[in-house]
Amino acid sequence: MPLVLNYVLNESASAYQQAVTSTDTHANGTHTWQGVSRLQNAIIFTFDHGNATRTGGSWTVLVYVLRPAPSRAADCGDSSPCARATLPRLPATTEP
Repeated sequence: MPLVLNYVLNESASAYQQAVTSTDTHANGTHTWQGVSRLQNAIIFTFDHGNATRTGGSWTVLVYVLRPAPSRAADCGDSSPCARATLPRLPATTEP
């Protein structure tokens, strides 16, 4: 889930950046985009002759609250299938 959210938020920020530079290829100054409401903090774009840098855009607290907890199978806890699996025992060898 975090990878998908990062992808969506990055693509939306890139779309905003492209919208600014498509109207003025030599854009200068700063532009603030509020991000995806309730999921992302504001992003500040700084343009210098059409080249952009961006800061901000971190997840909001709501994302961390609503994020699903990791499953026990993922961390191989006591009740997961990987914890119950047993390896076959090798026959005992005796030294001659």
